[in-house]
This record gives sequence, structure tokens and C-alpha cells, in this order.
Amino acid sequence: MNKIKRLIIRFLVLIMVIFFLGGVVFNVYQGSLEKRRLKQEIDQLEEEIARASIEKKRLKEQIEHVNSKDFIEEVARRKLGLVKKGEMLYVITDDRGTGGD
Repeated sequence: MNKIKRLIIRFLVLIMVIFFLGGVVFNVYQGSLEKRRLKQEIDQLEEEIARASIEKKRLKEQIEHVNSKDFIEEVARRKLGLVKKGEMLYVITDDRGTGGD
């Protein structure tokens, strides 16, 4: 009888060890999947950061251009019709399509 109890205890211990090892293997596998997912997310975010950095550089250059004296003068001349001192502004109109025979 004592031998049977030892055998049952060993069997139960073996089952517990198998379940424990199975849990460890499962957790390692889940951790590996999570690590792979996070790596992909990091790679994706790094690409997004690189694109945003390029866009930031482009926008800074555009701001510098828009704030330049040449650009401001060009807009003032083209859109507002301003002229420098001593210059004359000529406006050419096309009367051909008005039907005024």
C-alpha cells in the first residue's frame, strides 16, 4: 500500500511538473509573439518618424521661403498690384471678347 501511495504521489508530481513546464513554454511563446508584434510596431513608428522629419524639414524651408523678402515682394506685386517708388503699373485688358463693334 505504501508503494502505491508513493507511485500516486510521483505521478501527481509528474503531472504538476508537466503542467508547470507547459505554462512556462506557453508564456515564452506568447512573449515571443508579443516581442515580434512590438518590433513591427516600432519599425512602423520609426518609418513614420522619418517621414515626419522629412516633412518638417520641407515645411521649415517653405516657411523660410515665404518669409523671405523676395517672396513677400513678389506676392505684393502680383496679388496686391503694388509697385516700387518710381515704377509704373500697366494693366492690359483684352477687349476682343466684349462684342463692342
